[in-house]
Amino acid sequence: MENKKQQLNNNEQPIKVEYTRYDAGTFSLLATVAPLVMQAIFVAIVVYRFGINYTTSQDPLIIAIGLLVPQLSYLAAWMLFNVFNPIKICSANKLSSKIAYKNILPLVAIALICVLGINGLMEVLFQLINGWGYGKAGSLSLVMNSFPTYLLGLFVMAVVPAIVEELFFRGVIVNGLKEQGIKWQIFGSAIIFMLAHGNLLQMVYPFVLGILLALILLKTKNLLACMLVHFVNNFVVVTATYITTITKSTFVPALSPLFIIVSIVFAVASMLASLMLIKKLKTKNNVVSTKTIDQIPDKQTNAEISKNGANTLLYLGIAVLVIVWVFNVILQFKGV
Repeated sequence: MENKKQQLNNNEQPIKVEYTRYDAGTFSLLATVAPLVMQAIFVAIVVYRFGINYTTSQDPLIIAIGLLVPQLSYLAAWMLFNVFNPIKICSANKLSSKIAYKNILPLVAIALICVLGINGLMEVLFQLINGWGYGKAGSLSLVMNSFPTYLLGLFVMAVVPAIVEELFFRGVIVNGLKEQGIKWQIFGSAIIFMLAHGNLLQMVYPFVLGILLALILLKTKNLLACMLVHFVNNFVVVTATYITTITKSTFVPALSPLFIIVSIVFAVASMLASLMLIKKLKTKNNVVSTKTIDQIPDKQTNAEISKNGANTLLYLGIAVLVIVWVFNVILQFKGV
């Protein structure tokens, strides 16, 4: 007891082993604020310092850096938060150094089934919203018309997001929402993940993927498993885009009632198949006990007292995400 009192008297900040609902609320707000701040810095440097219009630039490197801006903002926010709020990184994020070998094939299968099964539904959504006048004016698009640009695309759109977004959205938000209940961990985190993508086209798929990744984390208690699924998913998309570009394939299926029905059926079937595979995943047993944090019981008491404040922060973060998402959608409909 004397040691504990001495720690508190010396204002020494204890090391946590779990993220809390307050942390999840903070990151739901950072999901909007961090990219906006980083984007402002990027524009100030690229546009005002070097006079480059990055939205119309054809330089793959400039485009790649622009695409990395949100990812770098997430990573910076995650790192700074953990520095100023000491926490056991691996325990809190459920980050392991390896994946159970029996889980590798099912995880790869989940990623493939998900991306291929929902592809048709995404095509339906794409044609519908484009017919309504939705555009992607001002958005960055890396043209992968050579193998070097393909490798660059893999790094920017597959490797980096698989690591950074999992640390941010699953590592902190899903784990931090534990106090809110499993529904918040699964569906709440998926909504935050969906809104963070900031456009109408990426509304369905990030939500579905967010649900599956949250379930995988809760089942395996291993963030590395989520990173693998996320990477394979993005790898397939990037590779398919590259092949389409170099072969100049322009096949677009007709938007018929039959195609819509078949796409919905395939999407539902892929979701069900993914859920079945998730149930068969092996669970990691060496879970860190949450009681380790009771070395400083006053911190737990304070966390309980601040429950309402944490919930307010979480709802505020989601509200800001919704506002920014709606604003982006309106701009893209106007073609601004």
